[in-house]
Amino acid sequence: MTKRLQNLNHSQSGVVLVISLIMLMVLTMIGLSSTRISGLEVLMGVNTQDSVVSLMIAEDSAFAGEQRILANFGGPPTFDLSVDQEDGLYLDENLVIDTVDWATLIHEEELRDGEPSREFIVEYIGPRTVPGRGLGVGLGAVDDKRFIYRVSGHGGSNRGSARVVQTIYALRAL
Repeated sequence: MTKRLQNLNHSQSGVVLVISLIMLMVLTMIGLSSTRISGLEVLMGVNTQDSVVSLMIAEDSAFAGEQRILANFGGPPTFDLSVDQEDGLYLDENLVIDTVDWATLIHEEELRDGEPSREFIVEYIGPRTVPGRGLGVGLGAVDDKRFIYRVSGHGGSNRGSARVVQTIYALRAL
């Protein structure tokens, strides 16, 4: 019986080693692919976070522009927007917002300690008669006259993500 076991051992020499090396190679490939997938998922998460941060900063910037309107204008602007364009305030026909480059555009900027700056422009569209309760601005009679502004807020992240948010702001004529 010992000779029979010896013959069986000679015929199987190295088979277990080859099978274990193949299994080790398959497991290594599975581990490497899961590592690569995890790395891509982390990058996608970081990009999504940057995009959301940019959007939040843009919304905050647009809100700062609305606050500027509320603080400085009780209705129509009190100065000529077509002449004074060094402060981020524009007339509607002087600016094509779709092709604007924020790096070269003169815009309003509020610097804040430890937080991103708020960049915005305010465009005066003009007085309009708003039909009915359009724009949902406060109480008033049907067809009230409103002074309409368009506020564009810009937000960016450290990784290059950029967003622009636009709002329409209306003040009721006194």
